[in-house]
Amino acid sequence: MLARAHLPAVLMQMETSPLTAPKIKTQVAELRRVWEPYQTALFASRDAAKMRRNAPLAAGLSERVLESTEKLVAMLLEKSQAGSAQR
Repeated sequence: MLARAHLPAVLMQMETSPLTAPKIKTQVAELRRVWEPYQTALFASRDAAKMRRNAPLAAGLSERVLESTEKLVAMLLEKSQAGSAQR
């Protein structure tokens, strides 16, 4: 439960930080956009039958979350490496 709340909090912090580059803020917004429906599908029900029915949807949405997360991490690494090269 804590992890579910942590990701949106971190995304909000990145979106509102003056230190976050506009290009990265755009990717953060994209991750938030794909996270919401994934979270909804994943945690919509505690009923096992409904969870099985939602499994294909949750799996597809998780791929979108993973892809968006990978893009964000790559951008952050690129920025970090560029900053290290300037020192």
